[in-house]
Amino acid sequence: MSNSRRTTLLFYGVFAGAVLFLFSPGIFFSQIPAFRDAYHFYYPQAVWLDACAQQGNWFPQWNPLDGLGSSVPGQVSTAIYYPLRIVYALPLLSIEQRLNIFLAFHVLLAALGMHVAAHRLGASEAGCRLAAVAFALSCPVFFQHNNLIYLCSASWIGFFLASWLRVCTRKVDQKVTLGVRDRIASALGVAGSLSMILLSGDPHTAFNACIVAVLASLLRCWQYQSWDLAPRSAGILAAAITVTLAVTCVQWLPAWRWSTLSNRANVAPALPDPTRISSDQRIALEATRTFELSGQLIYDFSQPPWHLASCVWPTFAGHYTPGHSRWVDALAAEGRMWVPALYFGLVPCLIVLGSLFRKEAKERWLLGLALFALLASLGNYSIVWLLREALSGLGLASAADTLPQDESFSVYGLLTFLPGYDGFRFPAKWTVWFSAAVALSAASNLELHAHRVERHSTLKSWFGLRGTFALSSWLLVALGMAVWLTPLGENFAQRVRVDAWLGSADPSAIANALLLAGLLPLFTLRILGQLEVMNKPAPWFAALTMLEMSCVACFWTSFVPAPSLNRFLVGTAQESHLWSNTLQANVADQTDASHSNLWRRAQLQNQYMLGKLASATGRANLASQQSVEPLWSEKLRIWLASHDRLEAEQPILDTMLSRLGVSQRLVLNRDTRRFTWQEIENTAPLCQLWKADGTEALETPVDWQWQGDELQLHFEATEASRLVIRQFSDGGWTVRCSHWNQSPVIESPALFIEILVPAGEADVILQRKWLW
Repeated sequence: MSNSRRTTLLFYGVFAGAVLFLFSPGIFFSQIPAFRDAYHFYYPQAVWLDACAQQGNWFPQWNPLDGLGSSVPGQVSTAIYYPLRIVYALPLLSIEQRLNIFLAFHVLLAALGMHVAAHRLGASEAGCRLAAVAFALSCPVFFQHNNLIYLCSASWIGFFLASWLRVCTRKVDQKVTLGVRDRIASALGVAGSLSMILLSGDPHTAFNACIVAVLASLLRCWQYQSWDLAPRSAGILAAAITVTLAVTCVQWLPAWRWSTLSNRANVAPALPDPTRISSDQRIALEATRTFELSGQLIYDFSQPPWHLASCVWPTFAGHYTPGHSRWVDALAAEGRMWVPALYFGLVPCLIVLGSLFRKEAKERWLLGLALFALLASLGNYSIVWLLREALSGLGLASAADTLPQDESFSVYGLLTFLPGYDGFRFPAKWTVWFSAAVALSAASNLELHAHRVERHSTLKSWFGLRGTFALSSWLLVALGMAVWLTPLGENFAQRVRVDAWLGSADPSAIANALLLAGLLPLFTLRILGQLEVMNKPAPWFAALTMLEMSCVACFWTSFVPAPSLNRFLVGTAQESHLWSNTLQANVADQTDASHSNLWRRAQLQNQYMLGKLASATGRANLASQQSVEPLWSEKLRIWLASHDRLEAEQPILDTMLSRLGVSQRLVLNRDTRRFTWQEIENTAPLCQLWKADGTEALETPVDWQWQGDELQLHFEATEASRLVIRQFSDGGWTVRCSHWNQSPVIESPALFIEILVPAGEADVILQRKWLW
């Protein structure tokens, strides 16, 4: 074994140990990430899927407890067909340990993929290691351990780029022609990585990958002035997409069908004939008929331009947990946070910025790709937004009102003209491609900045950059000290918006974030200066970056004990159907919220941000947290939220909830500022017989139970009746009954499943269609 390979194996052994350390609270002590989706969505989802697997159902098709029922494969976030779900089958481990091993494995996978991509690009072994660490531990990637499917998709980006670089790599002075075997291998490599991205639950990143492939080919053609690459690349990409669609049809087909019923389809489903549905369903639909949705907030998660400073100062905007240190929330234009930083390591950042001043810099097309990804991630922070802010600041509000929407003339706004792209919501997801491009650029140009002779003779601009960073970092340290030691911190914290999960801003947390942001670059620059005294410091740059990024990653992780799901809602029956107004309830309504620890705040969050947590307890939850929800269900839920003031006496709201089968709703006592669950009277059951004309419910009891994806019912109707099942009617059901001559037809999709049944005793089975 060569010394280079031995060094690489040792390096990745240490890196694996660092990743295990970062996830050690979960792997060794069965804790789970505390930040929002990981805590109250993906962990309970993992518990629910594990319960299904324990019953022998590894690929459940329907979740009856979420909203009015939800298609499991229709929600790509469940990722039930993702091959690496096999990690959840590890024996002798708790579900919490398996979840954390799953997360840690994908961080390591992200590093491996970027190492392969950098090697394909021709980088040195030291450069490959630098790219791997800078990408895998960069905030846009590592922080997604709080949003599981986005970490999974990011872990395959390196392999995708490696396969695509095989397609479009050529030397400046030499034409390279791919043989048939190489073209097939390239197409299969691209298709394989695209398939894994899509099956992991992230079609948005798969779409972005295709855009990156086209853009990378064009940029390389432009750099090398050789355009014969374009048609070859187009053919291979088309073949890869075709293979991907064929392999992943088991996932995208039910997801596409489910999305056609949502507001992402931009087509409102027609109201069913009022004479053919029960009065409960008719009243529920009529209540939402005139209620218009505000549309998709596709620019809501946009990366503000001032976050670019976090490329150098990792906690510049605040590290978020355990205290509320996001001081940028005091800015009126600050939107919803996607990741707290764009940090990918100071050494890679200096190398990339230094490459801007070097004519001999390699692979300059990567800088173009990084710029495109960065501009796309800005979303609605466009030139129009900047002009609007300037006019408003000058007191010309009337002139600002005449401008078009903020997304106009933005890169992401232009991308929405691509067919189907307007169905995605998160411009900030482009930050992961920014991290990938800058990591590869740093790997390619590592050697240009690693020699003392070159540094003293030609890199005056290099020293200027480092000096500017050092001075700015000292100023940031001084600001942090001022926030910590003077009343400035308290006054400033009062201007920061209250966070729904973390409560009010903490002055000491803001000071700590600013101090860390300033001191870490100074510490790194000091070590970097010592390394550059060596003749060959390049192999140490990756080790320095790993040390630096591992320290910063500690501030991006927060672990808490897993909630006891089977005792989550004390005092509620196992058949309870719950409603909570997530648009109004927040942790700031609790008297002890701002002074409690992270575990207490996480428990408070459970009360009203149910999501999959209610499903994991065996209790149905009307306040669905799914990313793709049927339009009628979403309109109904928002209508309920608009009428829910979290008060005890709300008869109109309770009447509607009772028709939907809800037994309890969340109430806030304004005096004690405590949340409690309040019973709702006359709650309709899940399955109920009505008169055939749908005007009145019958007293005839209906026995029912879920058996996997089947709903089994038994009843004896004294007359021809209407069977009402309070599950969403998406057309994906078949009805079987041995007592009937022919199976009845389910009414057109609306809210509830309704079936006309003849008189007599019947055993009925509702079963999900395959690939619906």
